[in-house]
Amino acid sequence: MENSPLLTLLKTQNVRVLQSIGISIPASACLYMVFTYLGIHLARENDLGTSEVAWISAGIIACITILMPVYGLITDRVGALKAYTGGIIACIVLIFPVLHLTATGSRTVAIGSFLVFGLAMAIVVVAVSAVLPSLFDSRTRVTGVALANNFANLVTGGTAAYVSTWLIRETGSAVSPGFFITATCFVGFVALLSIRRAGSAIKNSQVMQSVPASSVDI
Repeated sequence: MENSPLLTLLKTQNVRVLQSIGISIPASACLYMVFTYLGIHLARENDLGTSEVAWISAGIIACITILMPVYGLITDRVGALKAYTGGIIACIVLIFPVLHLTATGSRTVAIGSFLVFGLAMAIVVVAVSAVLPSLFDSRTRVTGVALANNFANLVTGGTAAYVSTWLIRETGSAVSPGFFITATCFVGFVALLSIRRAGSAIKNSQVMQSVPASSVDI
């Protein structure tokens, strides 16, 4: 009897599983930072009412949603891995200034900072959505993508607000949750380098066998 897709995946593509989880972790962490924590941060540090923050968050999420197809076109144009790289670099560069400005800036500056980080996060999420299916063969693709997304959500997404609050309590700094985002993006970079090296090895092998290298481009 044929093994289940999950068992087949873990037996034959365990490296791909680790790579997929690795690149999913920053996307999940940044997504939950935008969807759960930044609103809490804005209300607590900038003295905005919870109802007002809820409307601000809803508006920013709506803007991100509307722009998703644009990010998809950009990802198709530049390549998913390049878009992913640019996205996580943007998140690392922006997270500390955004946390600072949402806590100390004027209402307009705080909301604008919130939006800017949300747009950077969207690049990572869209790029990951393009990369993940390419890492698995047709027999295990759905299982692999589901496993990567759900494990990343479990490890980072579900803990983003808790870890952020814990960091602030332990350090006394309102911007300390930026270390959480930076750490998850570092994990993504390591996974990205692994995927690139694996892709280069496949290309070299295929070139030697007279198979066009472009067939394995992500």
